[in-house]
Amino acid sequence: MDGQGALSGYADWLERQPLADRTKAAYLSLVRRYLGWVETLDDYEALLPDHTTGGVHIAWGPRAETEQRRRDTERRTAEWAVREYKGWLLTERRLAPRTVNQYLAAVSNFYLSRGLRVAAPPERLPKQAPQALSEAEVRSLRRVAAGMPTRDRAIVLTSLYTGLRRGELAALRTADVAITARKGELTVRAGKGTRSRTVPIAAECRRALADWVEQRAGLRMRSGGARDALWVSRLGNQLSARAIREVVARAGRGARIEGLTAHTLRHTFVTRLVRANTDAFLVAEIAGHSRVETTQLYALPTAADKARAVTSVLDRL
Repeated sequence: MDGQGALSGYADWLERQPLADRTKAAYLSLVRRYLGWVETLDDYEALLPDHTTGGVHIAWGPRAETEQRRRDTERRTAEWAVREYKGWLLTERRLAPRTVNQYLAAVSNFYLSRGLRVAAPPERLPKQAPQALSEAEVRSLRRVAAGMPTRDRAIVLTSLYTGLRRGELAALRTADVAITARKGELTVRAGKGTRSRTVPIAAECRRALADWVEQRAGLRMRSGGARDALWVSRLGNQLSARAIREVVARAGRGARIEGLTAHTLRHTFVTRLVRANTDAFLVAEIAGHSRVETTQLYALPTAADKARAVTSVLDRL
């Protein structure tokens, strides 16, 4: 079988898999590149087994042993090719480890479609804390948020001061907000893994939310779903997660923080808690982490930390 035939068969198999459309498109594109590389090798047909996982085949006795030996040979040959491809991606293409792992995941999925479970060990990623905003960027963002419309200011500050995921932020209902003069909290009912939690609200965020809740009360809702939704448009429609993403991105552009997302604000929130020596288990509970090891990643040095360390040493020379 040639590369084009293998790609066509894989595309048919992939279409039937319970994967998101974006994942299917990404896998197909990466496998196409892998097969292009494979066709540059000698005897490349051996790397493209001409069968799929579409049926159940039963063999007994010597025939079964012969079939198993053939499958083992195909698997070892494919694993050799994957190792070579990984090395080529790293040394010749000079791709980042994270990108190489995306290629390997797609290639592994391709061989699964041919009935082979090929070991494709991912490239180890350097341990580094998730990207968070600097103190100066946080101050700039707060200044920009102060000049935004009431709803948008509340969205940006809620994301910054609670660390909610974008989907969690979009799913908030008015009943999930509890505010008094001295304290407040959000109830997250649609957390990752369907876990619910409560998150305390800082004073600046409480004021922004209170202003928005008051303004929202004067709007006429156009749909049943919007009646309980916290975030709605001026026309009374519930805001989507995409609309919330654009609000955050707009604030980022105003603060000259390119590519700002709610996820970056979440990283910033958790990083500040961890670096204030807050108990890791408490931070995990507030952030909705199922494993405290995830929280502990935020204690790792960032690229900026490393740069400051080197600069401070050189400045003393």
